[in-house]
Amino acid sequence: MSRLPFIFTHPPNADGMLTIPADEARHLALVLRAKPGARFIAFDGCGNGWTVEIIDLKRDTISARALNAIENSEPEKTKLTVAVGAVKGARMDWAVEKCAEIGVAAFTPLLTEFGVVEPGKSKLERWRSIALAAAKQSRRFQLMAINNPVQLHELLSTKNEISIWALDLNEYGGSLVKRIMYFHLPESLILIIGPEGGFSESERHLLRDRSIPTFNLGRHPLRTETAAALSAALILNAIHSHS
Repeated sequence: MSRLPFIFTHPPNADGMLTIPADEARHLALVLRAKPGARFIAFDGCGNGWTVEIIDLKRDTISARALNAIENSEPEKTKLTVAVGAVKGARMDWAVEKCAEIGVAAFTPLLTEFGVVEPGKSKLERWRSIALAAAKQSRRFQLMAINNPVQLHELLSTKNEISIWALDLNEYGGSLVKRIMYFHLPESLILIIGPEGGFSESERHLLRDRSIPTFNLGRHPLRTETAAALSAALILNAIHSHS
């Protein structure tokens, strides 16, 4: 793919014309100094992309026409959701950014007994903005979804529909690396990562009662955001290696 500007838009209408959101239009006009006739790559966050040409340009309004559709060259064979025990401040921002860059399909803030923060609406909106910026940085047609926070028991209610694994540094966990190297990966997977303090004993009992397999990334504890990015990268790399 050429290094044309990569811009988030709504899909083209029946005439091939696109509506460019105001903030993206300002970026094209004021930052990139785009002019009529300039081309860029548009994506809708749902896996679709187009080569687009600007027809008319004003400060907050751009008229543009889709010239051709672009095939998504990296559709994910496994839809990976990372559910992360919420941590404070910029460290959760970092986890969101890196998971979005890597290609995680969805990010769920997880509320646990040892968690110290419950994200509000403004925080979720911030993470959605971070996920969008990360998609543009890594030029991904698919935008990582930011789900509403959930309790562990609520998340586990999806067990019958989606495979769920958990990362936990305890004697019951096997090696995540060995698991993804030697076994088939499910089509839909939720990877649960606990908070800094790990899972409580009652939460571990809940995981065992629901037959959730637990894995680890080695003997040494990692920060939550490090474990999220590293485990997601390992899983998605394994998917691409076997494609």
